[in-house]
Amino acid sequence: MNNTVDCFIPGSPELIQSDFIAQLQDHPNIRKIFILGKEKVNITFSKCEFLECASIQNTETIKKIARTTKSAYSLLVTSETDINPGLFALERFISIAESTGAGLLYSDYYEIQEDKKINHPVIDYQEGSLRDDFNFGPLLFIRSTALKEAVK
Repeated sequence: MNNTVDCFIPGSPELIQSDFIAQLQDHPNIRKIFILGKEKVNITFSKCEFLECASIQNTETIKKIARTTKSAYSLLVTSETDINPGLFALERFISIAESTGAGLLYSDYYEIQEDKKINHPVIDYQEGSLRDDFNFGPLLFIRSTALKEAVK
């Protein structure tokens, strides 16, 4: 099965997540990395491409992402924060998506504040649990066919 991933990362000239992008660049399942923003940024990674758009929370941006992705899965970074996924995180997302057929995956995460690790467990999805302020964390792993269907 095609288990390639297109990544969509918000970026600005002031904040480009170079370490995270370098990890993605070297990953065999990553097809393309799109840096999203209003202002073009200098990108030195071969798998990277700039995609002009508004905020990741903008409906037109999500529609543009759906039109742009060519991979089986899309990884959306929802905030301009440093991301450091755990060991084999992408492989786990792919494995779970393929074994369950899920259209959307998200996970617990942690952040580092003043050299302290702060855990952010997210709640499990159950019918009726989604609302406007539902915390999915900074990464959304989406089956691209589900994304394309959702934006229709």
